[in-house]
Amino acid sequence: GREAACGCHHRVRKNPPKSRLTCFTNRALGTIHFMAIGTLDPAVIVKGASASPGVGKGKVVIIKNPSENSPLKQGEVLVTEMTTPDFVPAMKRAAAIVTDKGGRTCHAAIVSRELGVPCIVGTGNATHVLKTGQNVTVDATHGYVFDGDVDVKVEFQATESKYKKTNTHKYCRS
Repeated sequence: GREAACGCHHRVRKNPPKSRLTCFTNRALGTIHFMAIGTLDPAVIVKGASASPGVGKGKVVIIKNPSENSPLKQGEVLVTEMTTPDFVPAMKRAAAIVTDKGGRTCHAAIVSRELGVPCIVGTGNATHVLKTGQNVTVDATHGYVFDGDVDVKVEFQATESKYKKTNTHKYCRS
């Protein structure tokens, strides 16, 4: 680890420890700060693959079948086994999307990136662990779902490209 400008001692960890403030450093992403609000233990309750980066907070709504789309209100977290095109109206209203199955090229991943909605796929157990009405914070940048309201701040550091700038021009033919 090393001492950083924020005064924290940074180390790379797979799971955030149980503390008031935890910092992670990753050369590609910069420094990521997790700070609990209302709790001293930001518990990771579900893990999966990041499909569309971002952070979403809200109440969980578990939808087993697309005909149940109507109960999801604007700003709630959609949790389902897997999405299909019939889920798109609900996906547009969701603060975040979490699925049990799928990978980075599944329907939920592609549509969530197009909509700009944070999404975690391939959790394997989200529909069993999460409960309808439960407040969660979805950190889709890293694939974590936290219990309750957790303040997740991501600081990005700009880096210069290691590649030389070329004089190549792009042309399109019609």
